[in-house]
Amino acid sequence: MDMAAWPSPWHLLACVMLAAILLPLVKSLFYRTYVSLAAKGKPLPMPCKPHWLWGHLPLVVPVIQAGHHLDYLVTQLIAKKDVGKVFVLKLLLQDFVIVQEPEAIREVLIKKNYFKSPTYKSLHPFIGSRSMITSEGEEWGRRRAAFNPGFSYAFLKH
Repeated sequence: MDMAAWPSPWHLLACVMLAAILLPLVKSLFYRTYVSLAAKGKPLPMPCKPHWLWGHLPLVVPVIQAGHHLDYLVTQLIAKKDVGKVFVLKLLLQDFVIVQEPEAIREVLIKKNYFKSPTYKSLHPFIGSRSMITSEGEEWGRRRAAFNPGFSYAFLKH
């Protein structure tokens, strides 16, 4: 094989197509495992079965084309009882956990320090493994406590 011909446009196209097929499949398998672990065996609900690549984008596009905000879709889904007040919307290859219950929001923002997605480990080469963004548990708590004074009202108003 002539190495000067590598990579040809056909080789690059084949690699892109292979990645486009394999990435959603691998992510889908990994995502199910991750959500099951995060929900302690009970996966979070979705409004409908997502497309393997687009996710719930077909639900979102008409709402945006009509000039509405994404909150309108969330309100409609909850009103139709398609989902509860905590659910997952998959958009392309990204998953969004929608939380509309005040007590659940309080728990997420104040009470709990949930474990990070394993994808945060990919940030280690860029921001280090001891960053507040990537740390968990007690280490995260210590780092967060150190940053809290900088976000107080008295500090921010100056």
